Amino acid sequence: MKKILMAAAFLAVGSTGAMAQTVNLSLSGYCDTFSLVEDGFAIYGTHAGCGSTYVEGGATVKIGGKLLQANETADGKEIFTWYFTEPKHNRGSWYVYEETQSGVSELNSGTYTLIGAGAVAHTGKSAIARR
Repeated sequence: MKKILMAAAFLAVGSTGAMAQTVNLSLSGYCDTFSLVEDGFAIYGTHAGCGSTYVEGGATVKIGGKLLQANETADGKEIFTWYFTEPKHNRGSWYVYEETQSGVSELNSGTYTLIGAGAVAHTGKSAIARR
């Protein structure tokens, strides 16, 4: 986990001329879905599926394997940073950290499934909902 927290410091160099790739995923057991565009080392897209849509921005980072990092804030009081591991057989792991004035802490983690565009989210609460 300590390595994941440091991931933002190790940006992977995006290859020149690479085509942007869209990654659509759904968090297992939660209503959250993500549509993220990986364009070189930049990541952008949306987090939706739970009644609200948030704009994401971040980077492709590399520590061991490739990770996608995306950041969002709804109210400016906290920043959520999402990390998605590279999928194997259309599945991967995710971690979300919350940053407030008090510091940074891991908020939640789990698995995700790659989905097609427009797929229906799982039922349940958001992964960043207060427990």
